[in-house]
Amino acid sequence: MSWRKWPPWQKRVQQQPSSDRVKRKGDRGKNILAAINSIAHELETNRQEQSATDTKKDSRDKWTIRGLFVTAGIALLALVLGIYQTSDARHSFEADHRAWLAPQHAGSKPLVAATPLELSIQIFNTGRQPATDVTSYVGWLSFPGTDIEDVKMIESLDDLSIKCPAMPQTRNGVMYPSTGNSSYSIATKIPDDIIDPRIVRGDAILAVYGCMAYRTFEAVHHSNFCFFYEAEKTAADSWGFCTVGNYAD
Repeated sequence: MSWRKWPPWQKRVQQQPSSDRVKRKGDRGKNILAAINSIAHELETNRQEQSATDTKKDSRDKWTIRGLFVTAGIALLALVLGIYQTSDARHSFEADHRAWLAPQHAGSKPLVAATPLELSIQIFNTGRQPATDVTSYVGWLSFPGTDIEDVKMIESLDDLSIKCPAMPQTRNGVMYPSTGNSSYSIATKIPDDIIDPRIVRGDAILAVYGCMAYRTFEAVHHSNFCFFYEAEKTAADSWGFCTVGNYAD
């Protein structure tokens, strides 16, 4: 076996391609790495831009939702205020135009002991509409003594006034608005056993209480009244008002 020797110039020729290939491979590696870095940078830039866009979009969406809530709240508030204003206007109109029944006077002939007493209670409709489906109840009670402010008497009258609407009612029909001195009357007869000689002498007080119910503007309203007679302090034809039992709704 023999070895073939290459001339020096041939060796250099053979060695040169190997060095160029290495150099070209290194250049390609650098180019690929640069391309990868460029792509990575581009992707990161796009991600940051997308993130900023999403943040702005989320912020706009949040403000849009807040705006919708504020708008809805304002609309709801305006609706509620409108309802209250309409309701207030309606109540004000009804209060100005409805029927109002006012018992304003009670009177009788002079009292005679152990004799039935007929009492007339004068009712005015001071409103602008007729009072329909009018019903009423009248009761009476006597107290010994001459103190109209007696605690037991006031408590009894107040309790009877509260219970009055539950008592058997008398139908009075319709009461139209009063004009001038026109009015309506509720007549009641007090039994003879109630007209005690002490009442006639002025040693006791006789009180008459009652209540009325009526309809106006499709609503039921009430008027309660209480009058008293005390000899030598009130006239038979003009009884006084009690300190309790007079109110209306």
